[in-house]
Amino acid sequence: MCAITGVYLLRGFAILPLLLFARSKATPFLVWSSLVCIGFGLVHLLGVLQVWPQLRGTGLNCVAESGQPAALHFDGGAPTP
Repeated sequence: MCAITGVYLLRGFAILPLLLFARSKATPFLVWSSLVCIGFGLVHLLGVLQVWPQLRGTGLNCVAESGQPAALHFDGGAPTP
């Protein structure tokens, strides 16, 4: 889930170097789409932060207790080692 937030925010903030070093190449579409991605990313981040305590106890963890990658269960079951 954090990866989704990261992708949105990375895409949104990717325009900053363009604005700093080649402002003439920044089209209105790039600016607006970046703002939309930043908005989606921030809303998604707030949502993930709100539900993270509940998600930590589910099978959505990516690492088993043994430290090895775990199979993900989206039905709320425990991860299998």
